[in-house]
Amino acid sequence: MARKILSHISSLTNVETKIFNFVNNYKNKEFNLTQSELSKITLCSEASISRFAKKYGFDNYRLFAFFINNRLKEIDIFDNDLEKYLKNEKNLLDIYRSQKYAIDNAFQKENIHKMKKVSKFINNAKRVLLFGLGSSGRIIAELAANLKKIGIDAIFESDFHTMCPLLGTLEKDDVIICLTKELRNLEILFALNKAKEYQVKTVVITSNNENVLCDLIDIKFLYRRVTDVNKLVPIGSKISHLVLLDYLFEYIANSNPIYQKKLAKAYKVLNDWPLFLKNNI
Repeated sequence: MARKILSHISSLTNVETKIFNFVNNYKNKEFNLTQSELSKITLCSEASISRFAKKYGFDNYRLFAFFINNRLKEIDIFDNDLEKYLKNEKNLLDIYRSQKYAIDNAFQKENIHKMKKVSKFINNAKRVLLFGLGSSGRIIAELAANLKKIGIDAIFESDFHTMCPLLGTLEKDDVIICLTKELRNLEILFALNKAKEYQVKTVVITSNNENVLCDLIDIKFLYRRVTDVNKLVPIGSKISHLVLLDYLFEYIANSNPIYQKKLAKAYKVLNDWPLFLKNNI
């Protein structure tokens, strides 16, 4: 996803989505994996790899791998050219490098394993509450909206006093997700304490790598903040938030076939709306 090697196809199966995510996050400059090696890494059958390649218009794996290598070269040339273009624009170059670092840093094996656990939590939950303050709230609001599209009872309100009493509606095995830069907000700490009291699963996304609140947090996603003494705020934090939450939603949405069916219906309704307007105005 971060490198845009392949364009997404809506008809991809769960297995094919795993292959797609691996290819689009391939970090090496050359794609020299055999079909067998790719099969083992993605935990998919070689037949699935062949079907995936054919879905993208390639008659065999060799042609597919050849295309991937060409795309990697194009991306490498683009990155190098962009760096050269921005070499005299130091501020822009710093932002570009920081955001690129933030994207690469967000996609780690450890985070992928955690996303698998989160998807299991949500599959077992009746309700999901999402907490975020300020800019974090504006970002996590999109995750709440996306979770609703796949039929999950996900609730987010920017006003903490609206969210606060909803903690009392949670039952065992429900989930709260908190997006917090430093993990020091009293509102977040209160929500985590209440979740612990009600035996609710807790997921936290933060840059705070200190070993704190371990007894209150079930899963903790860490991202690194890129700091610059010449800037008032860290660079790349919003990018890290967006990338992590995008990955998390994709993993959840592909963890259950029911979610995929509901998402398809949701997009159909969205597409039907402009047609309805066209025919009735």
